[in-house]
Amino acid sequence: MNDKKNHWLKLKTDFFPSLAIKKMRKIAGGDTYVIIYLKLMLLTLNSEGHYRYQRVEQTIEDELATILDEDIENIKICLSLAKSFGLLENVNDNTIFLSQVPTLIGKRDDSRDRVREYRERKKLSNAENISENAKITACNALHLLHVTACNDRVTQCNAPREEKIREDNKLHCNLPAAKLPEEEDPNEKIQNKPKEERIPHQEIVELFHRYCGDSMPSLRELTEARKKSIKARWKTTQPDIKEWERYFKIVASSNFLMGRQEHKDEKVWDRCTFDWLICPRNVIKVLEGNYTNRPRN
Repeated sequence: MNDKKNHWLKLKTDFFPSLAIKKMRKIAGGDTYVIIYLKLMLLTLNSEGHYRYQRVEQTIEDELATILDEDIENIKICLSLAKSFGLLENVNDNTIFLSQVPTLIGKRDDSRDRVREYRERKKLSNAENISENAKITACNALHLLHVTACNDRVTQCNAPREEKIREDNKLHCNLPAAKLPEEEDPNEKIQNKPKEERIPHQEIVELFHRYCGDSMPSLRELTEARKKSIKARWKTTQPDIKEWERYFKIVASSNFLMGRQEHKDEKVWDRCTFDWLICPRNVIKVLEGNYTNRPRN
């Protein structure tokens, strides 16, 4: 009992369901014998299931009765039953052995060993990390020294060049200052930018309605596509509102384009539209006189 290690009994889940314990409990007073058997196992934990007779009492049974504080008769019956069930054996006249005890011993040292091993592994890991960090620090220090030395060499190499630049600057400072070109004002640029010529889209549409509206479909919407076509004609064949008026007058005078039939055998066309008139190839045809009325013989 002077052992510093603490032991405990690890009963397995099949202890009470085991055949030997069931038989012991079925005997009259069986629960008492099971308790005595458990006490015996606890008593022999530190000696791995062995109990040696100390000769304090006349017999080993009397000695166990005194130690376990149990009746001598119950001790004798328990020892007899345990021996008959294979749970106990006499090693010699002075020693008994409980065979289940060595398999049910728990020691505090088991957990202590695990904790100690874990701490040693952690200590070793920390030492390795410290060593690795030290290596990295040393490498960084060498790199810094190398970079510093390189910078010093670059500075020394640049010193004569910088001195020459300073001398040149002094020389230039003594020269009369050249007149720098005045910066242009961006607002002035915007003001001086030629404004894009305004195209009178609506006036052109009104001229179309005035001269051709009686025979051709009216425009309900001045779309972007139509504006684009008008702009293209404005920059080429009809650059002012007078040219547009002259153009629509030529169209209005054409019997073919206006769908008029002055003679029975004269061909007419009733599908002419504003979009057809502003198509570039059709504008050229109209201006070249392809649709002018021809005199009849």
